[in-house]
Amino acid sequence: WYIDRDWNYALAQQKLVLVECGRLECGNCKYFVEQVLPQFKDLSLRYVGVASDIDLENTPASRIWSTYMRDAELLPIVFIVNGKGEFIRGISGTQCLNRATVENFLNK
Repeated sequence: WYIDRDWNYALAQQKLVLVECGRLECGNCKYFVEQVLPQFKDLSLRYVGVASDIDLENTPASRIWSTYMRDAELLPIVFIVNGKGEFIRGISGTQCLNRATVENFLNK
């Protein structure tokens, strides 16, 4: 996983970029990262991960979620962008805690 400052490097990997926007102290965020994502063993074959601090302003991730997912009410905010940084799709909150929902989201 990369962090906000590595955004351009992540985009250059010629894979889709899976972005998780959250907080270290967020229970849903921790559960998504520690319990849900590890269930997908081949994730790195298709995706490069970027973890973004939801409280940082003016980052590529914050510009994307505030444009395309501004109605999200719960953390984490998770979305996929292509190698150009263009938004593809996203999910948020308790949707991120359900393995079947995340699997469908990742495999669309």
